[in-house]
Amino acid sequence: MGRTLVSAADHFDRLISSPALRARQTALCVAEAIGFSEECIDWDDGLYLADPQDLLDCLDISSASVHHVGVVGHNPGLSQFGSYLSQQNDVFLSTCGVARFELKIDGWETLGPGCVRRFKFQHPGPAGESG
Repeated sequence: MGRTLVSAADHFDRLISSPALRARQTALCVAEAIGFSEECIDWDDGLYLADPQDLLDCLDISSASVHHVGVVGHNPGLSQFGSYLSQQNDVFLSTCGVARFELKIDGWETLGPGCVRRFKFQHPGPAGESG
């Protein structure tokens, strides 16, 4: 999936990850694949067993220069967060999946329900993409 991110020309201004073993391994692989400095990864214990409010708290970003954020975390929290932001009940992010949300917000402080302009999921394996 790191190669998928690179081929899609993604970059992150900020990368936030749970420090749990598999999330940490994933974040390090993604960071290496996209040329993001490992020292710049924000390790956040709040991502483990996070609900939508916890994820909002993790994304409390005050810098106006941060436009693209990557989050490596856990389900069911990430799927619930996708449902919360998009106001759609059927959001499900598979293991090792990538969700991209294009947001219609004036700043990170306005992140909340209904702020998703469009979203796309990419899943490992032959089916690959949905959303």
